[in-house]
Amino acid sequence: MIEVAAGFVAWLGASMVVLADGRRGLALGVAIATLGLAVLVLQDAGPLPLRFAVLTVTGLAGARVLLGADAPALLTSVVLLALAIGAAAGLGDAPLGAWPYVAAGAVAAGACWVPVRVARAA
Repeated sequence: MIEVAAGFVAWLGASMVVLADGRRGLALGVAIATLGLAVLVLQDAGPLPLRFAVLTVTGLAGARVLLGADAPALLTSVVLLALAIGAAAGLGDAPLGAWPYVAAGAVAAGACWVPVRVARAA
């Protein structure tokens, strides 16, 4: 039952990132999605709730990357993509330890330093 709730929380957070326009909404969406993914990873959830969360977060964040024009939404979506890909490491059979999660966290933390250029019409 916890896995289902955590999968829903991850979906809810990714949906907030897709729908939010302000920075507070984007930050809240990332926090909620990260909470859902963290519960799934820490609980050693089965492959079906974890796959659902990874696919929905990846799909929604990828859509926001493709459709978003403003820099905060783009960087927030990249952070969610990194965290979802890190959580996908738990889908394999071999135990990988904490390294995929640490790498995903490092990419997510480093995403705020990526310079984003705004397109200007000539």
